[in-house]
Amino acid sequence: RVVFQVLAPGGRPEAVSETLGDRRLPLSGRAAARAARGEPTFETVTLAGGERMRLLTLPVPAKPARLVQVGVAFAGVDHALTVYLETLGVLVPLGLGLAAAGGAWLARSALRPVQAMSRTARRISAEDLTGRLALRGTGDELDHLAETLNAMLARLQEAFDHVRRFAADAAHELRTPLTALKGGIEVALRADRDPATYREVLRSSLEEVDRVIRLAEDL
Repeated sequence: RVVFQVLAPGGRPEAVSETLGDRRLPLSGRAAARAARGEPTFETVTLAGGERMRLLTLPVPAKPARLVQVGVAFAGVDHALTVYLETLGVLVPLGLGLAAAGGAWLARSALRPVQAMSRTARRISAEDLTGRLALRGTGDELDHLAETLNAMLARLQEAFDHVRRFAADAAHELRTPLTALKGGIEVALRADRDPATYREVLRSSLEEVDRVIRLAEDL
């Protein structure tokens, strides 16, 4: 809504828009002083009844000089601002909620392959190193990580197999002299023997003991 009034010298209203009714636009000391210097003034004023307006006070060069005041009500602007704030009050929480939900969904989608890899890795143990992490075939960083871990598991499996073979070979190598040593002693103890026989058994046993010592040193 636009209103106006024309002020004669001395500040007396000379013409007033019908939309103002019995109200008048105020003339501040600052606007009057600037008008005396021929300068326009923009102000925000409040009329009787609490209506806010943006007011322009403009000097008109004439004899005698007059002032023209034009005001625009803030009602439309205030209403638009209120609607805007109410809209923001609804859209901002809604947008934040949707962003949080979308972020959580994206995070779960991105971490799902990692969780699957973790479950597979937990099932792999020293007793069974044959398990491998599945590749998705996308060629991304997760696939590269899975390939690296699979290569590491393959090396670990090879090392464990080597340890198992070594332990089996060592057990076989130790079992042979110990069996011979035990057999010789058992034979010597089955009946009374002459001293020469006992010495031969002890000599043979000593050889087997030396063999076991060398195997232990090699191990």
